[in-house]
Amino acid sequence: MVSSTIRGLEAERRAIKEELERQDRIRVELSEHWTSGSDSSEKICLDLARNCDLFILLLGKHYGSPPKGYKISVTEAEFNTARESNPQNIRAYLKPARGVELGQQRFIKKVRDFGSGLQCPAFRSIRQLKQYVRNDFTDFLISRRQGTTTLQSMHTYPSFPTAFRVAEPFLTPNPPKTATRYSSSPLDLQRAHLKKQFQESHLPRLLRCY
Repeated sequence: MVSSTIRGLEAERRAIKEELERQDRIRVELSEHWTSGSDSSEKICLDLARNCDLFILLLGKHYGSPPKGYKISVTEAEFNTARESNPQNIRAYLKPARGVELGQQRFIKKVRDFGSGLQCPAFRSIRQLKQYVRNDFTDFLISRRQGTTTLQSMHTYPSFPTAFRVAEPFLTPNPPKTATRYSSSPLDLQRAHLKKQFQESHLPRLLRCY
């Protein structure tokens, strides 16, 4: 499941859909293309957050409006549900921006303070976001096969200290250009082996983006 506001993250949501659907037998549905049945959209989203295999959280500048009967946004409610149900299956990514809404500043700090090894790397481009998602999704599949799924990604992403200060500018659109280099390693070989065997695996067949 991919959780985020739609406003301001349309291109990023499409990019994740494209990246994940490169894998055979993975289908991603976006909420902007989906209509609910008898249940409310909020209930369906929370059920998906509770039962999904992997919860991907995208954070931008907008917090979103709490629906009727809620004091928090649907995105934060989804995160709370995933945190209570399967905290080890959460991955989060941050889109740097200026003018971040106050509610979103609080929410980002909440995600960053979650701890337990959860990283929330900032991405400077859609290409970098797709690389992060590709790496983390592959690592998730590997760790799931091994029965060792944790919050901690197998990668160490560039850190952007100024990007997470709860003060203006809360997020900088131009974080330091820190290059991430990947070299051949046993993990790279394991990824290649997993990709070859993926079609025969019994791993998740469906991911929905809301």
